[in-house]
Amino acid sequence: MRDLKKLDFRQGYAIAEIDIEDLHHFQVVNAERVESPRLQRVRNAIREEGYNNLEPIMARLTPSGKIYVEDGGHRLTAAHQVNREFLSNLFGNKVDIISFLLRDGHYFRKVAKKRKKKSRILIGS
Repeated sequence: MRDLKKLDFRQGYAIAEIDIEDLHHFQVVNAERVESPRLQRVRNAIREEGYNNLEPIMARLTPSGKIYVEDGGHRLTAAHQVNREFLSNLFGNKVDIISFLLRDGHYFRKVAKKRKKKSRILIGS
């Protein structure tokens, strides 16, 4: 998937499956994590078992088209690192596809505005 504009958002959410090799085509914000014991554990798990897409990266699609990572930054950083390791991928790729559960920033902004208008009406009554 290279064009996020073609995503089918349902009630403000969409699933995007992006090939790890294509991820550089997108502007991903808040995804890099610094070295830590947690990052080491996640990286080692991916090396041993491969990347698990059962729990998607939670992110928000901003109005400017950026993917803002809200949860899953350690998994995304570790997946990038393991994907670049020759020996880890010698007998098959450990990471192929990264799944994102994207929130549509436009949708939630509209919902918030509607709620704000309703609360003003109730207060003014």
